Amino acid sequence: YHNFYQIILNNNMQDSSIYLNQLEIINKYLTAKCIDFYIGSYSAGEAAIIEQIATIKEAINDSVNKAEAKIDKLILDKKLVYQKDWGNSPLLIIIYIDEYENHLHPEWSRKYLSYLLKFLNIKVQSKLFDIKFQVVLTTHSPYLISDLPKNNIILIKKEKEKEKEKEKEKEKEKRTAKKSTYGFASNYYDIMSDSFFLDDTIGEFAKQKINQVIKRLNKLSNLLDKKESKSKKISNKFLQQSQLILDHVNPIIQLIGDPFIKQQLDRMVMSIDERLKVFCQPESKKELLEKQRAILEAQIKQIDQELGND
Repeated sequence: YHNFYQIILNNNMQDSSIYLNQLEIINKYLTAKCIDFYIGSYSAGEAAIIEQIATIKEAINDSVNKAEAKIDKLILDKKLVYQKDWGNSPLLIIIYIDEYENHLHPEWSRKYLSYLLKFLNIKVQSKLFDIKFQVVLTTHSPYLISDLPKNNIILIKKEKEKEKEKEKEKEKEKRTAKKSTYGFASNYYDIMSDSFFLDDTIGEFAKQKINQVIKRLNKLSNLLDKKESKSKKISNKFLQQSQLILDHVNPIIQLIGDPFIKQQLDRMVMSIDERLKVFCQPESKKELLEKQRAILEAQIKQIDQELGND
C-alpha cells in the first residue's frame, strides 16, 4: 500500500470537499484504505474543532442526500413531476451541538462561533434545494454569550426544591429558564460575574483562605474589645500570640491580587497593630514597630511594582 499525503493550504472548502470525496471513492473501490489524508500536526483543541466541523459536514451531506433521494423516488414512482425551479426550494437543517467547548482552550471557545458560521456560509451544493440552517448550542461556557443577541439566549438553571411525599420531605431537582441579562458584544468580565456562571469572582481556594484571614482578625479584634472594655492588662503571652497571628496572615494578604480586598485587610492588620501598641512594654513596643515597618515596606514595594507595570 502507498500512503499519499496532501496538505490543503488554501481556504477553498469546496475544492477540499471534492478532493476528499475523490479519495473516499478510490478507497471504496480498492476495498482498502490505500490513500490517507494528512493535514499536519495540531493541538487537542484544533483536533476537537476539526472533528466537530467534519462531523457536521458529514451530517449535512447525509441530510441533503436523503432529502434528494426521497424526491427522486417520488419522481420515479410518478407521484411528483420535476420542476425546473426546485433549486430554490428551501430545506431547513437544524444542527444541535452539545457542549462545544469540551477540550477547547478559552481562546478557541471565544472564536468557535465565528469558525462555525464561516463554515456554514459555504454554499452547499444541491440540485433541488436552497439549504438553510438553524443552529442550537448548549454550553456551560460564557464565551458564546458575547456573540449572540440576548433574545436568542436562554439560561437554564438547575435548582433544588423540597416537596412532601408520603409525609416525608424529599429534595427534587428543578430546572428553570430565563432570559439572559447579557448578549451581543457584552464584556466577558461582566458575563463571568453573573451568578448564573459563578457564585464568586475569585477561586474557591483563595476565597477560603481570605475568609480564614478575616475570621482570625475579627476574633483577635473582638478579644481586644473585651480587654479594652474591662481595662484589663494584656499579658506578654497574649501579645506574642497576637503577633504570631498577624505574622501568619500578613504573607497571605500580600499575595492577594485584588487591590480593594488587599487594602481592606491591610487596614484591619494596621488597626490591630495600633491597638496592641498601647498595651506593649517598651521592648515589645519596639518589636511591634519593627513588624509594622516591615509591613509598610512590603506595601510600598507592592505599590512600586504596580506603578512600574502601568
